[in-house]
Amino acid sequence: MALGVTPDGGVNDEILTTAEAAAAMRVHERTVLRMIARGDLRGVKVGKGYRIRADELPTAPRPRPNPPKRRYRPSGSIGRIVADMEAAS
Repeated sequence: MALGVTPDGGVNDEILTTAEAAAAMRVHERTVLRMIARGDLRGVKVGKGYRIRADELPTAPRPRPNPPKRRYRPSGSIGRIVADMEAAS
């Protein structure tokens, strides 16, 4: 069990590493580092890593953005073949 993460998935008032903070927030460790770099999360540099207070972690999960919808558009020779077939019909 990681320090600072309770068995039910919550956090207590401990100091967490970026890996422990990522596990508590259910995000990738790189996301935690990006949040620290942007200023969205306070972290203290200790050696090569960061330490984060558990009580400063966001409590609500972050909403995931919807990916843009892509439309299939044949291009190149396949697109010309499809266009020729549609024109012949």
